[in-house]
Amino acid sequence: MTKRIIIISPLGYTGLAYYDYSLAESLQVSGNDVVLVTSKGWKVQDRPRTFQVLPLYFNPSTSSCGLVKGLLYLAATFNVILYLAKTTSINSVIQFEMSELPCVDWLVFLFCHLRKLKVVYTPHEIVHNKNYPGNTFFMKTMYQLANKVVVLNAKNIKECVANYDIPKSKIAVIPHGNYSYFTNSISKKNARSKLGFHDDDELLLFFGTLRPDKGLDIVLDALQLLSSSSPKLKLLIAGKPFGDMSEAFINSMILSRDLKDRVIFHGKFIPDNDVDYYFCASDILLLTYRRVFESGVLNLAQTYGRAVICSDLPEFRESVQHLVNGMLFPANNSKALALTISESLANREYDELGKRAQRISQEKGDWHMIANSYANEYKDVGCKS
Repeated sequence: MTKRIIIISPLGYTGLAYYDYSLAESLQVSGNDVVLVTSKGWKVQDRPRTFQVLPLYFNPSTSSCGLVKGLLYLAATFNVILYLAKTTSINSVIQFEMSELPCVDWLVFLFCHLRKLKVVYTPHEIVHNKNYPGNTFFMKTMYQLANKVVVLNAKNIKECVANYDIPKSKIAVIPHGNYSYFTNSISKKNARSKLGFHDDDELLLFFGTLRPDKGLDIVLDALQLLSSSSPKLKLLIAGKPFGDMSEAFINSMILSRDLKDRVIFHGKFIPDNDVDYYFCASDILLLTYRRVFESGVLNLAQTYGRAVICSDLPEFRESVQHLVNGMLFPANNSKALALTISESLANREYDELGKRAQRISQEKGDWHMIANSYANEYKDVGCKS
């Protein structure tokens, strides 16, 4: 008998849309009735799908006023609750993805609790990335009202227990899947021609939203150390500046290290149709984070078969084994990063590491396997078909 699954994901205008699409499509083709409640301007709305999409949340670009955004979000949340009241039964599954505004999102959890609806919560970021008033209280309320919490790696379990005092028995680990639904293979030659690089360039990629905790300064310091010994080495920075990491600030970081001729900075959101070119053109992706809960960019690189160099944080060590499917370096250490880059380029081992990473990603990141894992968690909380 078909199970009705409603996935609620307010951040459909972000990269989370890829995760939502992959999970919803895999659950649907497994014989379930899936509805994705997400935002207007859903990033992958033009892709073919077999599940239903209901865009009840607004896109923040609708207004630049924080108060207006908050009121629109509150109104959207009440519409979501009304939808749940009309269309769900006690055997429905509510899958809530990453919270946008905890002081409002907790109302959905409260409604489901009062209606005895089972909620599976996948927070993606264990601690909210914005410092809104009352965040800790409302996030803790959401964790405690959820029937099951799904995290993407084992380190996240410790974070959940430490921050929100929820029992380990309530938490399940289901790894992030690959991006096989979205990636296309383009030859390195054609990708480099498109982006303006030479065939013999040694190209490093720093990709994604540019936040301070991602360690761009560590990359630039390492590149400065390598500039005299690696004449063909280039760094491509691609992503939208965020918060204190303004475009002007990033340019000043580049100029202060005399790296203007080494660094190409595309300080903007990279459209989906262009992502293939960035990954297929690069030799190595750099993930120099100071802290991380999970990284979709890592999964993206592995899907493309690109080698990665990651900070040796516990969350990365679960997915990357040094010199097996990637490379690790001591976090916050630009000298160690420079040495790792230099050795990898000298030995040209990055191609083989990327191929191994791709094979492992295809096996462990299979979305049908992930959908089955979620289905088991739905059964565990008492959701019947």
